[in-house]
Amino acid sequence: MTGGGIGYDLSAYRPSGAPISRTGGLASGPIPKMMMLNEIGRNVMQGGSRRSAMYASLNWQHGDAQQFLKVKDWDNYPVPGTNLTLKDLKALDFNWPCPLDMTNISLNYDDAWLDKSDRHLDPTFVTNVRQALKSAEPGFSFNFRDKQNETLRNACTEVTSEDDSDVCNLGSLNLGASRISWSLSPLLSLLPSSSYAAPSEQRYLTTKSRKYGKRTVA
Repeated sequence: MTGGGIGYDLSAYRPSGAPISRTGGLASGPIPKMMMLNEIGRNVMQGGSRRSAMYASLNWQHGDAQQFLKVKDWDNYPVPGTNLTLKDLKALDFNWPCPLDMTNISLNYDDAWLDKSDRHLDPTFVTNVRQALKSAEPGFSFNFRDKQNETLRNACTEVTSEDDSDVCNLGSLNLGASRISWSLSPLLSLLPSSSYAAPSEQRYLTTKSRKYGKRTVA
């Protein structure tokens, strides 16, 4: 890996505390593995500057789902010897290490969730919504019917598109529907010219639809 996007789903891992019959020990669960992979992402850079874009997911019924929902609540991590939290330190220095700060996270929702959602919303989903409103994470990964097991993505999710050469969904600017400060006009004047540098497939996809994407559409 050289700084690009990579995604994984650790729903197959046993929950933390589950007994291991062969050794008599207890499983550590998927979250410590996510932490380990996150640190790889922190230290592997592309071109000496670009950090990795990680994606991690967990099934909504996993035994560690509740911990996963709150794992990026950095305001709940006090810094010993201070009255600060990890969130405070991250605000002061964006490069300050925090749990899963190099990783976008989502809960996976499958047929089992879909089949019961018409009766009532599971408390896990309600908590997920509240967390997303609070900090945008964890996100939601909906995988139903014949796509139920297709849970892998990259952070930008363009790998799941039916179109080849699709673009990142994290930074779209729809200039036609935006109120833009004129102080940005020198910068914005560069955007149309840069779009012509894209491959012909990406230019076609830009005009085909206005999905979220790292591009500009007029």
